[in-house]
Amino acid sequence: MSHILIWTSRDPSIIDPNADQNLDWTTSISSIELPRLKIKFQTRKDAHGIVRLYSLDHAGWFVSNLISENSDSMKSTSQDPSVVALRALVGGFTSSLLLENENKELQLFIPNHDIFSVAVYDEPFKNQLVADRSSDEWQRVMKSRYYVYPIHTTCTFLSPSSLSSSLYLALLYFLQRNYLSAFKLIEGCCIDTELTDEEKWVFSQFRKVDYDHHPDAHACRLKLVLAFVYSEYPVPWQTSRELENYLNKLPHVSAHCTLTSAEELDLLRYCESDSSTSLLRMRREYLHALVHGIARDYVKVKTPIPKIGGQVFRSLSSYSPEVVSSFHKIFKFKYEKRMKDLDDVMADMDFSEMMSRIPLTTKLRIAKALGGAVLNGMEGLENLAEKFDDLENAQDLIQDIDFSFLAETEIKDVDVVDAVWNEILVDDKEDGESGGLGFLFLYEVLKGDLKLLILEKDCSRSLGEILLRFLALKLSKFGKGGDNVWEPSQQILQLVALVGNDKLGEQFPKIPCDPISTAKLEEGANINSTKSENSLLRAFWDKLNKKFASYLETREYKDSAHREP
Repeated sequence: MSHILIWTSRDPSIIDPNADQNLDWTTSISSIELPRLKIKFQTRKDAHGIVRLYSLDHAGWFVSNLISENSDSMKSTSQDPSVVALRALVGGFTSSLLLENENKELQLFIPNHDIFSVAVYDEPFKNQLVADRSSDEWQRVMKSRYYVYPIHTTCTFLSPSSLSSSLYLALLYFLQRNYLSAFKLIEGCCIDTELTDEEKWVFSQFRKVDYDHHPDAHACRLKLVLAFVYSEYPVPWQTSRELENYLNKLPHVSAHCTLTSAEELDLLRYCESDSSTSLLRMRREYLHALVHGIARDYVKVKTPIPKIGGQVFRSLSSYSPEVVSSFHKIFKFKYEKRMKDLDDVMADMDFSEMMSRIPLTTKLRIAKALGGAVLNGMEGLENLAEKFDDLENAQDLIQDIDFSFLAETEIKDVDVVDAVWNEILVDDKEDGESGGLGFLFLYEVLKGDLKLLILEKDCSRSLGEILLRFLALKLSKFGKGGDNVWEPSQQILQLVALVGNDKLGEQFPKIPCDPISTAKLEEGANINSTKSENSLLRAFWDKLNKKFASYLETREYKDSAHREP
């Protein structure tokens, strides 16, 4: 209202006898001025003596009250089909005026503001339009701040008089999600000449409908591409992506907004130099054969190499046992296993509890190795630890001892987030050579021996699978290997098996936690070497491979396996 000027006048011939000194004259509206829209209206009587608000910029046209709810004409014609159609036509344009002349012809006055749709989170399909009436660019470019659209005698559609007015009306329909009306208007907007500044500005406003992913919205944007295909002014979206989205949603595109085969083929040729996908290439070959009447039983298209991580990751669990046995194994591992401090454990555990973890036969072997000495108290254990480096058969002495109480069983909060967010595991190699994690770390997580906790919630299964998928993606070089298809190791397939079968975690063996095995893994151990032949690590390795081979022969795995030729 601050930009509406209302001019009034006083008629001195009408005097109020009760007014003091006859100074209060009757006031009436003489004119209304909209300076921001550069338009004026003046009140005067028509041929029937009715006071109307006439436009000073469009001779003979006045503001109509034909569809005004409070007018007498509306009450008498409310059931008239033409009035009902008129109300339906102009109902979506809230910032508009209905103009009429003495011949009962109608026009719709619509300001061409810088307009956009408001995104309402709770109502994603709400068509609430807001105008930026203080837009500097709009005021600078648009000489005429409004468009006047003649209304057809049937009161069912508007008739734009210029390219810019047609584009702006199509934009309004688009923002209102009236895709059919927008589609029909765009059909008449073809141009092969240079655009004026006004047309460029209106055309640029279509970037505001790029968010709309309705099937018909893709059709309207592609129709606009065809209308401006011979213009040097580019559309504000990627044509190939729009066309691919249109084809993916084609069954849901309404019949009136469906592109013809010839139009699709023109679009495919137009975006041929763009990042064309296999879907677009197949569609181009099909339509070329259809339009030119070429009979073909098939279309030959070279498809891209699939990316590892989705479909190919799922295929890792469907190799036949024969194919799995042909894959290579990894024997060298480096794993910095999280262990508790021995001094802290001894401080929290009494001697009897410590000795209860050692079988009697092992105690006798240890006593013999120590020259008949008896393990009396913690000093005896410390003496045994000092002897480890000197005893050739130390591995035999401790193989029956349960050292699991020394292993950390949880990683919490910040440490978990760092491992995922900073890609510590992904930056590592499969054998753990770079970061001391690799296969063995994921093995413990997916098996359930090492839990990943975030805010006291166990996220081991979900985070373990995410990390495994990411590691597999990296090992496959992110699907960029070309024809050199990635061949996974048997260890990766063992991890995939743990993801797909929860019961395997109970069947697969635990990683040894004894001091000797832990020290070897921290330095880097070759499980296949002669030095590791009788070690606990080798025993673990042999048992794991045996259990995995048995799982591959189960009916459960074979039923889901994909037999390769």
